[in-house]
Amino acid sequence: MQATIRRQLCHKRQAISLAQKQQYAKDLCAQFSRCYADLLKSKAKKIASYYASSEEISPHLIDQELKMQHEIYYPMLHPFKKRKLLFVRESIRHCHNRYGLEEPLFIADKTISPWELDMIIVPLVGFDLAKNRIGMGGGFYDSSLTLCKAFNNTEFVGIAFDEQQFEQSQHHPLAMNEWDIKMDAIITPTRIIR
Repeated sequence: MQATIRRQLCHKRQAISLAQKQQYAKDLCAQFSRCYADLLKSKAKKIASYYASSEEISPHLIDQELKMQHEIYYPMLHPFKKRKLLFVRESIRHCHNRYGLEEPLFIADKTISPWELDMIIVPLVGFDLAKNRIGMGGGFYDSSLTLCKAFNNTEFVGIAFDEQQFEQSQHHPLAMNEWDIKMDAIITPTRIIR
C-alpha cells in the first residue's frame, strides 16, 4: 500500500512548477517562523536540516534563519553502517552520495549522532493528519532516528508541500510499519499540524 501511495505522491510533487516551489519555500519559512518563534530566539541548539532535491520542498530559507542562532547539521550516509545517517555541521564542502543526493563531506570532528540533535527537519514524500510520514522507502531516517526520543527527546519536524498529504477516509487509514517514525509536527506552506 505504501509503495502505491508513494508513487502517486511523487507524481504530485513532480507536477509542481519551479516557480511555485520557490514561492512555497517562502511560505513554508513563514509558517515555520510562526510555529517556532521562540526557537528563533532561544539559546543555541543543534538542529538538522537537509539539502533538498529538485522535487522536494526546500528548507534553505528556514536554514538561513536558524543558523543565525543555532548550529545547523546535514545528513550523510553512514560510511560503515547500512541504512544509517550521520549528521555533519554545516560547511562549504559538499558531494553527491550514491543516490545522487547532495550531502556534506565527512569531517570527523564536525559529525554527531542523530540523538545528539535537538530538532531534525525531515523530508517526506507523504503525510497524513495523524503526523505519519512516508519517506522514499529506503528507511534511512526511520532506522537512524530510533534512539533520539530515548536519549534526547529530539523533535521531528516534517516539511512538505500541501499536495503531499495523503487523503484518507476513516475506513482506509494509512498503513504504517512498526518501524516508521512519527513526526511531532508537520509544516506545509499553508498549515501547521501539531
